[in-house]
Amino acid sequence: AARRSGKPAPPGMLVALRDVTFTTARIDGIAAPLRVEARVQFADANGSLYAFSVSADGVPLASGRVPVMTTPP
Repeated sequence: AARRSGKPAPPGMLVALRDVTFTTARIDGIAAPLRVEARVQFADANGSLYAFSVSADGVPLASGRVPVMTTPP
């Protein structure tokens, strides 16, 4: 929502990781750049829920969901 409005996203706190799946035990040996994608699944004045994925050279490395609680200004 912040990106669509042209405003920066409000400060927030990552409160948990949910449904996380890893397809590799370590990422320090991966030479390719990591690609991190996050998609908003839900957002309101109290926070947001994002689905995320991490890959390198098109190979999935991790995925899951991240709730973010909006912190008061």
